Amino acid sequence: MIGSFYRAGSSFLHRYDPRCKLALTVLFTVFFFLPVPLWLLAAGLLFTGLAALLALGVRELLRPLRTIAPLLVLIVLLTPPFHGGGAVYLRLGRVVLASAEGVREALRLLLRFTGVTMAFFGCLRTTDPEDLILALRAFGLPFSAGLAVGTALQFVPSLKTLHDQVRAAHRLRQAAGKEAPDAGLRGLRRLLPSLTSVLILAIRRIPVLAMALELRGVGRNTPRSTLRRLPRGRPLVRDCLATAVLAGLLGAAVIAFH
Repeated sequence: MIGSFYRAGSSFLHRYDPRCKLALTVLFTVFFFLPVPLWLLAAGLLFTGLAALLALGVRELLRPLRTIAPLLVLIVLLTPPFHGGGAVYLRLGRVVLASAEGVREALRLLLRFTGVTMAFFGCLRTTDPEDLILALRAFGLPFSAGLAVGTALQFVPSLKTLHDQVRAAHRLRQAAGKEAPDAGLRGLRRLLPSLTSVLILAIRRIPVLAMALELRGVGRNTPRSTLRRLPRGRPLVRDCLATAVLAGLLGAAVIAFH
């Protein structure tokens, strides 16, 4: 259940050391929130999206985009009216609906949100949960904290899969041809049974999750032992060098174009 978000594979991103992968994920997250030019944010999004595409494929890449699509639409609709500086592109009476500054700010938020999503999706989708916990422990987190973080990162995305399963089950129980379009308040009322089912199933998973955490030693005061360790040697050196090069390129770009 906890590792349901992980997809096994043999791509370069799967083979990349999880410690370096986690460090790059944090690095790119910080990068996307820096005040850098839009084209530099677009380059960062292109890099993270291309890495996820080569490692997972087009179909997998569309999954996070479909998930965040409603939020992206809200950003496009709600951001420009609150930033009315620059040339006006669309006006309704005295209200500026779209201007140069508003479009730039909306584009900046789109690039930031999508880039962070791509970075975490590529990391979590290609990292075994056990390796993720070991990577967190390698950075100094206690076992309980590393397990909690790893579980949250892997468990929260599984709620989306659970919601899709519930919606599919509800559609199978509806009469053919009688499903009304989800619009307005009627659409919200139609979503309520699905959300209620997801909430009930999520609560029912709590005992299973608690037993899984208990079997992994959460709450025990005895010293922790490690069944296996992350790989060392040449693969680690190679991945660390690649991470250092990427970090250096990002830092140089931020300094040069800030």
